[in-house]
This record gives sequence, structure tokens and C-alpha cells, in this order.
Amino acid sequence: MENRENLLNTIWEYQMAHGHLDQHFFEEASKRFGISEVEIEGVASFYHFFHQKPQGKHVIYVNNSIVSEIKGYDRIIEAFERETGARLGSTDPTGTFSLYSTSCIGLSDHEPAALIDFHPFTHLTGMKVKKIVQEIKAGSTSADLADEVPSNQRLRPASDKAIFFREHVPGKSLSRLFDVTPDAFIGMLKEFRKKCKVLVSAGECAIWGGVPAMRNTVPLEECLEEAYLNSVTTDEGEDKVPYQEDLPKLLDKVYGNHELVKIDHHIPGCPPSADVIWKSVANILWDEDQPLLCDEVKFD
Repeated sequence: MENRENLLNTIWEYQMAHGHLDQHFFEEASKRFGISEVEIEGVASFYHFFHQKPQGKHVIYVNNSIVSEIKGYDRIIEAFERETGARLGSTDPTGTFSLYSTSCIGLSDHEPAALIDFHPFTHLTGMKVKKIVQEIKAGSTSADLADEVPSNQRLRPASDKAIFFREHVPGKSLSRLFDVTPDAFIGMLKEFRKKCKVLVSAGECAIWGGVPAMRNTVPLEECLEEAYLNSVTTDEGEDKVPYQEDLPKLLDKVYGNHELVKIDHHIPGCPPSADVIWKSVANILWDEDQPLLCDEVKFD
């Protein structure tokens, strides 16, 4: 059996070659990695860029970051819908374009931005969208039309003082996590409370614990037994929950920040939308009383 660490790359390679993940892929991958089709489908469905239905010849992802929303995200979506004939979240009737909204494509300093066939297009306007789509329809490739993304790095200190641009050492950041035990994190949170006049929890994980908090309805021992002893992927003969002394122990439950320290304001959403963040900031800074509406709070 192939090492399951290669699963994500295998999913990506198959989609790039075939356009989407079909039933044949899940059956073959299950045999190849020795894990169930359901588990592989769970991995694929977790990531927004993987699709289990046929897509258009050209797939467009418009970035929906806060910066994008401020700089005209809605107008860009309207322009793409008008020019391609595809409604947001679907493929146009000719099967040429699929249009989606997405997050975190690394172009927040070039908004509004989009990926077309995974090539970057930045500083979009309605006219620029029209021209791009027209040229693609005429036979140009997205690779030929894509924008070159310049680096905005201005300063890199000679010593090891850089934060964002220092040399990348694989595994170095993860190794530091061993020092951030649950107890250490709680200590950091309490320090924030001491030093901050206003402490805000943003996002459902910070407020309620998010999806991991679902385990709070089940005793921790049962959770570990189900994960390591009774799982469909448990190898025959495994009869104990693994434990390493250098790994931090799980807490008895998943806590929301407000259960540990006093929180002054909560900003709901997963992630919180630009409107919700702006209203929350206005309410905090200028003592406004803008209500948060249910349809503004999104859960992706």
C-alpha cells in the first residue's frame, strides 16, 4: 500500500488531468492507499478547489477577502457573470466557464483578484474582466493572459530580524508548537486579558470552539478509543491509544475563550464577513449600536 501522506498530491494530480474527481478515482485510490472511499471523499470535500462534478473548460475563482469586498468584489462577480454566462457557484450552459468565490489565494495586496485556471489576475475592473473573457473565448490561454505578480517586499534586514521574509526552514515553525501546550496557550490568553482594555473573540472557533468542540458531548477517553482503536482505518492488532511524553495532553474539553477569561466583544462567523467586522469595530470604537443581522453571518 502507498503511504497515505501522498494522498493529497494524488487527488490534485488526478483533478488537474481529468477536471474533476469521479467514482473511478475514489475506487482506485481506495485500493492504492488501503483506506475507505468515504475517507478519501472526506479529504476531497474538505478543500474548496477539489470538485466531484465536471467543471467548465475554464475555472474562475474570485477572491472574497475583506480587501476585495471593499474594493469592488460584488461588481467583479457581476462582470464575470455577465461576460461568461455562468452564475456564481455554477457552470455556464456551454460548459466553457465555471465561476466560484473563494478565500486565501495570496493576492490580498492586489485586489480585486482572481485565479483563472489557477493563474493570477489582479487589480480587476469590469472592463478588464470583459477583455479577459473575450480573449479567452477567442482562443487565448489564461497562462498567456495572466498578470505577473510583483513582490511588495521593501526591506529585509541583514540580521535574522525579518518576520515574514526570513529564510524558510521546513519543520521549524511546527517544532515550536511542542512548546505551546494547552496550559501555555491559556497562560498567553490570561496575559492578553491583563494587558488589553478590550479583548475580542473573532470567529466561531474562538467563541465556541468550532467543530472540535463537538467532542465535548463525549468523554475524552471514548473519543480517543474511537479515533485510534475502533476506527475503520485502525490496523489489525492495534490495541492501545498512542502516547508520547513530548506531545501535550488534550484538555478535558474544548473551551471557548470566554470560558477562560472575560471577553468584551464577540465577532461571529466562520469566517466573520467584512460587514460583520466593520460593524463590530464601529460599535467598539465609536460606541455605535449597529445590529448584526443573521444573513451577514456566514459559515463556510
